[in-house]
Amino acid sequence: MQNHDVDGLQIKHNETWTAVQHVPGTFLVNVGDYLEILSNGRYKSVEHRAVVNAQKKRISVAVGNGPELKAVIAPASQMLDKKSDIQYRPIAYQDYIRLQQSSTIRGKSPLQAIKINNI
Repeated sequence: MQNHDVDGLQIKHNETWTAVQHVPGTFLVNVGDYLEILSNGRYKSVEHRAVVNAQKKRISVAVGNGPELKAVIAPASQMLDKKSDIQYRPIAYQDYIRLQQSSTIRGKSPLQAIKINNI
């Protein structure tokens, strides 16, 4: 959620940062890495960032949601079939969050770090 008259959200698409125009009265939902892992890569998380505006103050509210910190996250068995290999190794959610928040890893690197065989 953000103030209605100041844009600043961007997503990375084809290695280019693209502005996301705010639509008044809406919330933007980013499914995040957790759903990409759970879906075994069928649903992709989107790399995103917020940029500042030199003319106006930008206010945004972000709310994270996920499983219990000690829960192990991995692809759901329902998302696998005979042709599909598991793409992500199981990891405790708290360890994934720690990896994601590391000062040395940025962007999609945390997902790559738990990917099996770097498919």
